[in-house]
Amino acid sequence: MTETEPLATDARTHRPRGNSYDAIRIMAAASVLVSHHFALTGKPEPALGNIHSLGGMAVLVFFSLSGYLVTQSWLVDPHAWRFVARRALRIWPALGLLCVLSVFFLGPLVTKLSLTDYFSAPDTWKYFHALRLKIMYELPGVFETNAKAGVVNGSLWTIPVEVRCYVTVVVLGAVGLLRIRWLIPAAVVVAALWFIGVGKPEILGQRSYNREMFIFFFCGSALSFLQRFWQARPWHWLAACLVTALAAWLMGRPYLAVVCILPYLVVWGGSLPLPGLRHAGRWGDPSYGMYLYAFPIQQWVIASTLPNLGFAGSMALSLALTTAMAYLSWHALEKHALRLKPHRSHSARPAPVALQASSAPQASPPTP
Repeated sequence: MTETEPLATDARTHRPRGNSYDAIRIMAAASVLVSHHFALTGKPEPALGNIHSLGGMAVLVFFSLSGYLVTQSWLVDPHAWRFVARRALRIWPALGLLCVLSVFFLGPLVTKLSLTDYFSAPDTWKYFHALRLKIMYELPGVFETNAKAGVVNGSLWTIPVEVRCYVTVVVLGAVGLLRIRWLIPAAVVVAALWFIGVGKPEILGQRSYNREMFIFFFCGSALSFLQRFWQARPWHWLAACLVTALAAWLMGRPYLAVVCILPYLVVWGGSLPLPGLRHAGRWGDPSYGMYLYAFPIQQWVIASTLPNLGFAGSMALSLALTTAMAYLSWHALEKHALRLKPHRSHSARPAPVALQASSAPQASPPTP
């Protein structure tokens, strides 16, 4: 769920040249769509044992990468107002467009109510509460006969969680705590052990998704503080993460195993200029748009084409329409909004030594 500007960027397009983060985000967004399509057609979602669905794992990928890149953004330019402005310009323009299209185009197109009743219903206008991060999932008369009845966009719940992670970063940074290099890594270890050890999700079958997303976000954040170490010996770190994850798995702690390995795989793997993946962003970054538009498009396709197209056909059509809409959103709105991002002046203090000594990407605001 993130967009990145590495130190090595194309001077004309400002697109990444040296990493695979765009590809990871696009694949994660597509995985959420595929996973949701099972649920939206009344089928069980593909899952990694009892840990997470395919879509749930993809969201953990988003949060891990987001934590890394957003923290890098703060460390490169530790200025609260500019940080907040960049995050806002990434999140709200596309979210606002989604709300407008949902209320004024999708709703009138598929509602079972008359247009007069639809537009006079209070719940129609409450849908815009998403802009203040109070997510409303229903529009009057919309998708009432679908398997996931009445839900217009079930993906939006992660956006308030993501924004709370941003707020935590800017508050910690503003009071100077992010200058303590080991604070976030130590806090992540304590939080993960508490979540897994005390919460015992494997045993009790209970979990807090909000806390879980926070842990993965700040695992990525911790990797930004430890960057000079893992970049110096990436294979040693990979081996250590694998051994720790395997030990946790064998001890009956699969959730802890995922915490131990997934964030590092995402951040380190994404930092590599992998052939076939490093140029995934050459036509823009559709990942946020895919995440925003997939669910309502899938609901519309399912309502309109099943059973004629079948499961595979409706999923393929949903993916095609979602991708097209995501690129349209990027080129028509998102990239223009990002051009308004405030930048640090040349006279501002330089980046921390830990960042100057590395080739880590600088982050622009992430997407959920």
